[in-house]
Amino acid sequence: VRTGIAVLAMFGQQITGQAFPSQYSVIFYQSQGYGDRSFLFNVISNIIGMFGVILTWFYIDTTGRRPVIMVGGFLMGVFLMILGGVGSIDAKSINHHEKELMVSSLMLFQFFYSLSWAPCSYVVLSETAALRLKEKTNLFASVISVLTTFVTSFTMPYLINAKYANLGGKVSFIYGSINFIMVVATFFFIPELKSRTLEEVDQLFASGAPLRKFSEISTKSATEMYEEEVKQATAEVNERVDKVEVA
Repeated sequence: VRTGIAVLAMFGQQITGQAFPSQYSVIFYQSQGYGDRSFLFNVISNIIGMFGVILTWFYIDTTGRRPVIMVGGFLMGVFLMILGGVGSIDAKSINHHEKELMVSSLMLFQFFYSLSWAPCSYVVLSETAALRLKEKTNLFASVISVLTTFVTSFTMPYLINAKYANLGGKVSFIYGSINFIMVVATFFFIPELKSRTLEEVDQLFASGAPLRKFSEISTKSATEMYEEEVKQATAEVNERVDKVEVA
């Protein structure tokens, strides 16, 4: 289960469509007639994304992982659907304002990706992996991430370019739908482990409770567990002493 959660987090990071703005945004902007400004738009998008990642430092330990991923993923899906909807307009009739809406939607997708899936997937990976399997879990999840990146990056130009599928901005419908699916998957399969220690995480998974309800479960701290072990050991020693005295 814990390995599956880690894999889901790293898979979700790449399957939600980040290859579109990070690798093919310049080509997309150029196809919309922005010419030399396309590179500038890409730089602006990357700066916005970097700002989003920096913001994560300030709220992820107070807000939690699940809400950030679900809200961010939902908004990513919304902006991709907007982009896809505008991209469905006939190229001859689309106006300047509609093109600007497509550009801003792609940038906002990049921003919310940087706020949610981009950093949070690594947090989920590090928190859910069992200590004795952490190295193997991290390796396997990273391999899945790389493979997913390869598939999305390889197929993206075939989906966008006029010589092939010629979807253009309509490719956003595909990844927008995937984002909504991943929001549902996050709700059911990615637990909230905010402010939990390693010992508490082990207790949560050992409890057998549904993953989505982990935040509601009370656990014992390492100190409390140690004190209980000491009491139990002391009681066992006293019991043995009493038996010896009786004998």
